[in-house]
Amino acid sequence: MILSGDIITGANWAQDVGIYEFTMGYDGSKVKARYTFVYVFEDEQWKISHHHSSVMPEALLAKAAVPTYQQITESQVRDLFNLWNNALATLNSTTVAARYSKKAVL
Repeated sequence: MILSGDIITGANWAQDVGIYEFTMGYDGSKVKARYTFVYVFEDEQWKISHHHSSVMPEALLAKAAVPTYQQITESQVRDLFNLWNNALATLNSTTVAARYSKKAVL
């Protein structure tokens, strides 16, 4: 269910960005997430050209039991991409999955 959203349209494209809530099939829990859909008119049909969803970070932070605050620099954050990218290069799904948090939403 879409809770809030903004739609922008152009010639042969449309963008829908907002917040939605969906029910997880495996346990019935509800999850609020941000979303982006970009649609293009292709082969006489509207098709998704870009889609992104991510759980609301506020919900994750509220549930997290973080015993101490861990500071990180911008450089260290940038280096995290390289760790993920290097894991992809291994072609090993276990190595890639290990780069994600236990409750990551993909």
